[in-house]
Amino acid sequence: MHKNPIVKVFYFSKYQVIMHKIALIEPQWWEKLLHQAIEIVNNNPWLEQFAPIGADIFVFLYPIFLVALYLKGIIKKEKEAKEGALFIFFSCLFCTLINIGIQRFFYKQRPNAILYDDTEETILHQFLPESSFPSDHAVVSMSFALATLFRGYKAKNKKIIFAGYSFVVISLVMCCCRIFTVVHWPSDIIGGILLSLILTIVFSQTSLFSLMKKYLITPCINLQEKIFKR
Repeated sequence: MHKNPIVKVFYFSKYQVIMHKIALIEPQWWEKLLHQAIEIVNNNPWLEQFAPIGADIFVFLYPIFLVALYLKGIIKKEKEAKEGALFIFFSCLFCTLINIGIQRFFYKQRPNAILYDDTEETILHQFLPESSFPSDHAVVSMSFALATLFRGYKAKNKKIIFAGYSFVVISLVMCCCRIFTVVHWPSDIIGGILLSLILTIVFSQTSLFSLMKKYLITPCINLQEKIFKR
């Protein structure tokens, strides 16, 4: 266990390319929280079985929800449903791309590599990025949930609002499972959630929403209506 939460600069080799990154080390108080999570899993066999599944499985709900929402807009000719689906999609996409960009400046070794020199067998474990900060899963899941929630309030749609809160709960469960499976440090998750909150507020509550609607959402809907005549 590291004695002090320090930040240092080093050279990290990836794909035979030397890149200058900032190396991060988990603060000691967050390390203790991770060890407590490991102890909880060790004392609860059902959680040990569920965590690797819960760490990834909910991600597959998101495209199903978006397709269903957009199809509802097509079938019932509800432009609001189409706009909502596309807003959620683009918000989540931009949050993910920004997170990937942030990851290029930092390197933080995953806890399983330090504690076990291994990778936990989650569903998507083979696609894990090299750096764990901020958490991609936290960013994707929470940005999706918050975009859904904000869209529901903007459209005053109780069903979408309910879906948004449901996705927030699902995101928190998945984030906890990421810690339980030791593929993320607690600070990776907290960083991803905070980044999602800030970016989703910016996308939904500023002039960026108008730009997104004008240059992305409306053109996509116009193209779809031109092709399918609905």
